[in-house]
Amino acid sequence: GKEEEGKEEEQEETWVIDALSFRQTCRAGHVSAGEELGGFLRWFFNHERIFCLVFSFSQDVKLLRHIVPDLSLSTARVLDLQQLSIACGIGRTSRPPSLRLVYERLFQGRTIDKAQQCSDWSARPLQEEQVRYAAADALVLLHIHRHIRVSAAARPALSAVELSETVGSGSHPLVE
Repeated sequence: GKEEEGKEEEQEETWVIDALSFRQTCRAGHVSAGEELGGFLRWFFNHERIFCLVFSFSQDVKLLRHIVPDLSLSTARVLDLQQLSIACGIGRTSRPPSLRLVYERLFQGRTIDKAQQCSDWSARPLQEEQVRYAAADALVLLHIHRHIRVSAAARPALSAVELSETVGSGSHPLVE
């Protein structure tokens, strides 16, 4: 990290995995896209040291399962921050909050740029602006998660057990 005014600043890095591009590359190389991408995604979503922060993940899962039909996910490794936000009182299950709304509620006076949200995500290659947008969204998830963890530690009513119930049974490593 960098030193700044006596405080160590964490360097954060986000990764954008373009499953559609990966699939096209596999086809061009005569490799089974389903096998290669499926193998990677199974490893990624079930690796014991990787925890995935997601937002409104049910739609992404549908798309991923369209590409890799037999994909299984370890719910202990995936934390949907939209569901966690609802547990924290932002939005309701019947009307889930947007990523922008959650960010604006947690970081009052700040917002996030969603200009690329409705761009053509099916066109390849992705535009530089789209890749930056996707990476910025991933970084926002880290900030939201960190904020909720700090809030949970400060408010006993929002315990790790209560939060873990939003992602499945048992304790969740990202909310402890």
